[in-house]
Amino acid sequence: MTRAVMGPAPNASFANLTDEDLTAVISYLRTQRPVAHAVSRPQPSFLGRVVKAFILEPRGPSRPIEAARRAEATAEYGGYLANDVANCLTCHTKVDMRSGAFIGPRFAGGNELDSHASPSKKFVTPNLTPDDVGTAPAAAGWTAAETTLVVWEGVTST
Repeated sequence: MTRAVMGPAPNASFANLTDEDLTAVISYLRTQRPVAHAVSRPQPSFLGRVVKAFILEPRGPSRPIEAARRAEATAEYGGYLANDVANCLTCHTKVDMRSGAFIGPRFAGGNELDSHASPSKKFVTPNLTPDDVGTAPAAAGWTAAETTLVVWEGVTST
């Protein structure tokens, strides 16, 4: 049996959700049918326990938690959606696999992820910024319709 180097790492991906949005997520999950699926408890190796105990730092919210946030077509609200709700930053920014720290320009893509459909292949996340700052072509020239197609359908028109 292979033992994991580390167990679950601290994760702050959704730590800044408003109380209202977190309640909505929990409410949705409670509507799902139960799944009888045994998940074994992580058994990190000695090295993994040392790293978790002395190197990794828990990360919580980066700002005071709001009760709710008004949905509006502003850059501030869009930032909340992209960073805290949809968590686009995690996939579309290169990450150091040892520390979990972002090492590339924010939203610039180029992150290599395993393909679930084809395990022998990798998926490279696209650049979401308006400039070619990453390793993937930018979304700068996309129309609103093309951007919607990519976000909702996962395909480009080219």
